[in-house]
Amino acid sequence: MVDLEPIHARLRWADDAVAHLQSSVERYSALPPFQTTKAHWPDGQTVERAELIQDPPIEISLLLSDISHHLRATLDNLVGAVREGGSSQQSAFPITSDPAKFEQLATADRYLEGVPAWAVEAVRLFQPFPDNLASWAGGRLLILNELAQLDRHRALALRAALVEADYVEVQISDHSIPIEFRQDGPRAAEVIYGGETRVRSHFNVRVLIAEPSPLLNGEETLPLARNLSNIVQWVVGDMERRVREAFAT
Repeated sequence: MVDLEPIHARLRWADDAVAHLQSSVERYSALPPFQTTKAHWPDGQTVERAELIQDPPIEISLLLSDISHHLRATLDNLVGAVREGGSSQQSAFPITSDPAKFEQLATADRYLEGVPAWAVEAVRLFQPFPDNLASWAGGRLLILNELAQLDRHRALALRAALVEADYVEVQISDHSIPIEFRQDGPRAAEVIYGGETRVRSHFNVRVLIAEPSPLLNGEETLPLARNLSNIVQWVVGDMERRVREAFAT
């Protein structure tokens, strides 16, 4: 029988890291890491501005690194677990948007050599191919693959913060007074309103990935980590179901 307990142990480890990541992001956001100022313009308008004064801690990058490593390794370990004779030096879970590249990785590069046909089909199902029913999940796995590769091959460059105007409390009876929200790059945001209006502005900060990668740049760290964990758990659950069906017959 296929032993998937080491796979689940990795998933639990990744889930613990996601919980630590949430705590780290929440502590950073609660500081708050930005400074607010208020200015009155000659035209009678008031500008409330929030500007970042403290970058996210490196701990957030390291936790995201830990999560991406264990989730990506979970997929590779999964292939090794269902492979006849166990894992090999080449066995791995290929992730690519190119069907021809998938076949090369699966056969010529021996990623899926010795893996039962039903398991190969399961791995193919989760590729981001346009005709795959689970291609949306494959698209997220492509992001996981990119994140894990970048993290392996160079120093972490995964942290940035976006200061945003969240909402305002207006303390007047006429709520039709125009209020403008304006973003000034990633490190500052402004709320602009009539000078006589009594307003309390609220700002927040989001911790983002700042890699020069179309797949990763601008992704928010905590939602991304949660999403990738859920996707990998789904892939493992699907393979586990197929294992039961294969051994039942």
